[in-house]
Amino acid sequence: MRRTHSDRQGVRPASGWASSAASAAAAAVGLNELYDRGYSREELVPIAAKGEAVVSGDAHDDNVAPSIMGGFTIATEKGVTQVDADIPLVACLPDIVVSTRDARNVVPETARVDQMVETVGNAASLTTGMHRDDPELVGQGMHDTVVTPARAKLIDGYEQVREAALAAGATGVTISGAGPTVIAACAEEDRRKIASTMLDAFGDRGVDARVYQTRIGGGAEVF
Repeated sequence: MRRTHSDRQGVRPASGWASSAASAAAAAVGLNELYDRGYSREELVPIAAKGEAVVSGDAHDDNVAPSIMGGFTIATEKGVTQVDADIPLVACLPDIVVSTRDARNVVPETARVDQMVETVGNAASLTTGMHRDDPELVGQGMHDTVVTPARAKLIDGYEQVREAALAAGATGVTISGAGPTVIAACAEEDRRKIASTMLDAFGDRGVDARVYQTRIGGGAEVF
């Protein structure tokens, strides 16, 4: 009989890091391995999404896909496309609570045509940047004129942190998921400076925060 070991999740709930998706992904990958079910990583994505729906109320393949497969993923009804992207990142998690419900409620129900045109262009830049491991293109693709401005109002100091990170060398800054984590793409040599700058910017607003110098991960691992 195989032994199992339980551990605590390392992702804080309501952080904007898809904590419920991480749990669902870990369960799907772990049980697939434990019981030798033989599902591929891509086949596990919709299974894990159903598990996430039990917790969050909605099944989102785009949340569980990167947790399982790693890299940069695009989830559609036809399946998941994955790229082993390698982009340096800085993630700054402020001591602010943003509920997923609030973050969803503030999203506009409609968008102007020019906003949608820009959004499609930015998505193309982001995808191309991930394929090329190009922080500049990825940063351009992170710009959003529809969802981020609405959710930014829920994060005290977001605009100041964003401007400070860009001034320190970040190629792009946005809100991770529903927030409150603020994430920046950058060149490797700029990460430390950007991390310090983002912490200071939140501190200037009287907001405590933690910062992580990281990069795009490789997905779920079985130990």
